[in-house]
Amino acid sequence: METSIKVYQEVCYIETFDGEEIALNIPIDWLKEEIDNDKSKFLQIGTYFINKSTIKKFYSKKVNELENVILNIGDKDLREQVKKELELRKKEGKRINLEILQNIIQRYGK
Repeated sequence: METSIKVYQEVCYIETFDGEEIALNIPIDWLKEEIDNDKSKFLQIGTYFINKSTIKKFYSKKVNELENVILNIGDKDLREQVKKELELRKKEGKRINLEILQNIIQRYGK
């Protein structure tokens, strides 16, 4: 079975007041228009509804190769574990590259 990897060029991020960061593959102009829409308290993105009052900020940024691999992890819990491990490696001044990232994903994915 072959799985295709989606290549993200630019991703919008929503940061909530509780510190959660949500990555979305949508245009930032669409996101701004939906947030500015006063008709609803909630923002619908796919099957999720986000209360607009919980949004601290939203922004867009270009995605590098490592971030693209992380965004393609389907299991949200696995994705969060991998992100935590990468943050720890950054704090400790350790190297991070694609091979190291794949090893981390395999280690937590079992």
